[in-house]
Amino acid sequence: MFLSKAKIFKIESFGAVDGPGVRLVFFFQGCSYRCLYCHNPEGWQQSCSLTKKLSIRQMLKIYQNNKSFYTNGGITVSGGDPLLQIDFLIKFAKVCKRKKIHLAICTACGNLHQDKSKYLKLLKYVDLWIIDVKAFNKQDHQFITKNDELNEKEFVQILEEHKKPYWISYVLVDKLTNHHSQLEELGRFIGGLKYLEKFLLLSYHNMAISKYNNLKINYPLVSTPVLDSSQKQQALEIIRKFSKNDKIWSSDSKT
Repeated sequence: MFLSKAKIFKIESFGAVDGPGVRLVFFFQGCSYRCLYCHNPEGWQQSCSLTKKLSIRQMLKIYQNNKSFYTNGGITVSGGDPLLQIDFLIKFAKVCKRKKIHLAICTACGNLHQDKSKYLKLLKYVDLWIIDVKAFNKQDHQFITKNDELNEKEFVQILEEHKKPYWISYVLVDKLTNHHSQLEELGRFIGGLKYLEKFLLLSYHNMAISKYNNLKINYPLVSTPVLDSSQKQQALEIIRKFSKNDKIWSSDSKT
C-alpha cells in the first residue's frame, strides 16, 4: 500500500560521502537486517522517537532551501534500508527524475525477494545505486546480519544486466570481515563488474555505542578494536590485487 509520507529518522543537509558532490541525505526508517556493526540502530524499527513523516513536497522544499549547494550533488536516500518504503520511493524517484535532481539510493536490498518487480520499476528513475555488500556466503551473511540471503550480490547482478551505474561499499571489521579469504573473494567479485563506478572500503568505528546504550540494546562489538590506517591499507591491497579493475579506485577507497 502506498504511503503518502516517508518515515525518516535523520536528515543531513550537507552529506559529502553518500554519492557525488554535496548531497541532501534522508535516512529512512526501518531495516530487515541487524548488522553487528550497524551505526544507526535507531533506524531498525518502523518508528522511533526521532521519526518524522514527510511528504514528497516537504522533502523537495528542504532540498530547495539549500539548492545552490547541491549543484554538483543531489539527494541521497539511505537508512535503515529505504527500500522497505519502496512504494513511496518510486513516487519520489519519478518526481526527482522529472525535476532533474540527481538521486542516489543506498541500500543492502533486504527485501529484494519480496518486492523484486518494484525494484525493477525503480531502476529507470534512480541515477546511482550504492550497494552495501555484507558478505559473500550464507554463513557469514547470517552471522553479520541475522539474514542468510545474499541479496546485495544478487541485486548487483541485476544492475549489471540493466547496465545501471552503481557503487559498492564494504565495512572492514577486525576478525569479522577482514579475513584474507573474504577480501580475496570481494576482489574477484568486483573485478568482474562492468558498471561498478566506485568501490568504498569503510572502516568500522565504535561511535554508535551511546546510541545502543540509549536504546537499551546490547552492543555486540564492544571488544572489537578499530583498525588503523596501515591495516586498512593492507586489506585494500589484497582487494585490489584480485580485482584488477583500475577504473573503480579513487581516493575515496582509502577513506
